[in-house]
Amino acid sequence: FSAINIIVDLKLVLYAQNPLGKVTLLPTAGAFACYAFALFMIGYTPLGHSFQPCMEKIPGELAKRTDALIALVVTAVAALSIDVIEKLSTYFMCPSELQIVQRER
Repeated sequence: FSAINIIVDLKLVLYAQNPLGKVTLLPTAGAFACYAFALFMIGYTPLGHSFQPCMEKIPGELAKRTDALIALVVTAVAALSIDVIEKLSTYFMCPSELQIVQRER
């Protein structure tokens, strides 16, 4: 589930009109913060244990295991590489009128 959240958030940044703008980066950072808060609540509070008893201390265990973190990164890179290749090929092979004008500056 963590990999899905990472991939979806980064894919939204990739397809935004201005990927490095504050209008894109602040909501994305907020989404990551909300997800981290939800993981903390499920893994370390009595309320979270009542909803998901099997998730007790799992977020901390995930952070301790380097193989799990590497798997998250590799999964995200593999899933996003197709989109990055598509985005770059569209930019260079079939640019929009705006991109053509921006290149001429």
